[in-house]
Amino acid sequence: MKIKFWVLVAIVAALVSADVISTYINTPDLALEVNPLVAELGLGWVALLVANAISLGLQICLFYYACVKYKTRFFDVNTEREYVSQLLYNRPDKFKWCFYKTPKNWQPIYAMFAYCLSGSLLASRASVVLGWVAYSLNFQGFEVIARFIPFGRLDVIVTLITFIVLIFAWFKKEYRKSNHPKNQQNF
Repeated sequence: MKIKFWVLVAIVAALVSADVISTYINTPDLALEVNPLVAELGLGWVALLVANAISLGLQICLFYYACVKYKTRFFDVNTEREYVSQLLYNRPDKFKWCFYKTPKNWQPIYAMFAYCLSGSLLASRASVVLGWVAYSLNFQGFEVIARFIPFGRLDVIVTLITFIVLIFAWFKKEYRKSNHPKNQQNF
């Protein structure tokens, strides 16, 4: 898992760098920047670089918790629903509680949140970089797509969709890791 952590850190650092470089190339005066610190408050490059550094630090912390710190919990269950129920409520028969009760075990929720938020922010950053590349190449198709998206913010839509998909992916991943035959000896 530590290798996965360092790979993800390298990817997100490369994406942050690509975002800053492509922003500088496409709009050195920041006239096209949509970051609220620049667009609404009128702050310049220093604020943008500080915001990117804080964002990078937050993502690294989230990646660390999701990939290194959190350890998969192993249960003797038969289905994903039983696993989720056991993981969150210490009972394999209460999956429906997920829809209206507060979990008893918060560590898995924190790990799932870290996994989903860090992954969705990575996807969002990638969409921003692709947007700048499309703008640089004068690709008209990107503008057509952006017209159908609320406020023209593809990165926000990518973040939300990716976050929701990763919630389900995280629970499936944890169940599979816990149910893998080599892990059965851990009981």
